[in-house]
Amino acid sequence: MDRSERIVPGDANGFAELLSAARDAATQLEHDGRSDLAIRLLKGLLKAGGVSCPDTEAARLRAALAGMIWKRGEMAKARALAADALKIAERDAHDEARSEALFVLGEVAYIEAAYMGRASLDDALEHHERALELRRRIGDHRGESLSLSRIGVIHERMDEPERARACYEEALRIAEESDFPEGMSRPYVHIGVAKELAGDMEGALADYRRSVAAVRRAHDVHALSFDLCNVASAGFRVEGDLHAAIELLREAREYAEGMRFELANVRVHQVTGDVYAAAGRPGDARQEYEAAIAIADAADLAPFAAYVREKMAAIADESE
Repeated sequence: MDRSERIVPGDANGFAELLSAARDAATQLEHDGRSDLAIRLLKGLLKAGGVSCPDTEAARLRAALAGMIWKRGEMAKARALAADALKIAERDAHDEARSEALFVLGEVAYIEAAYMGRASLDDALEHHERALELRRRIGDHRGESLSLSRIGVIHERMDEPERARACYEEALRIAEESDFPEGMSRPYVHIGVAKELAGDMEGALADYRRSVAAVRRAHDVHALSFDLCNVASAGFRVEGDLHAAIELLREAREYAEGMRFELANVRVHQVTGDVYAAAGRPGDARQEYEAAIAIADAADLAPFAAYVREKMAAIADESE
């Protein structure tokens, strides 16, 4: 059947709007920690839409689904879905759909390069810079803030701190002007990291708490599973309240486990181990590190597992 002959149920614009609203609902379900339901919804929409699904919405549904399943460790499937989304979006020259597909391709490449020991940060940067260019062209300020913050992280990993900081500051400015709390989280975190590295723990803690406040307002438990770890770690070192730190980490672990987001789960166990080690409880620290390593090994996060093994070896050396 030729594309011009496709039968779209009812009004074509109305059908596209319905699909868009359902896609937005799936995104919010994931933010709420109900990723199983969100993924089922997107898969159902793609299956039910069939040939009647407008190409632009078909691309955006695929990109949204890819952005969820990579968090489950399904990197190859996510990449294939996002590449398919990009192909469809480029055929229709739809810049918003293209930017969403490129963003997911950039996320997959970044996670594989940073945490799995494969792919390239250069590839991740290229995808994200292409997404940023498109988002600037169409005036997608929220998307622009998200792209800038990830580009900042990539520059940070490339040991380019000044370029990274410029990206974070611009991303934060745009997010604040757009009243977009989801876009404030990562810039606050990494500005805080820079302060922590400079020895300003209280300043870092303040920024980490701003990041948590932002994502609580956005109701994004994916980001919370990471951001709570920063507050717990820095808060313990500044204020010395072990109980408060562990409670924050328990909340973070609940989110990570509920989403089956193994990267976050490894991070939570690792930071919990760090806090116990700092509190002079090496036995508890070792238990958390062992849990982190087991999850990382099972999820093919080899560099992350090696990083945690180094931490566990360090507390063993200290106890000798």
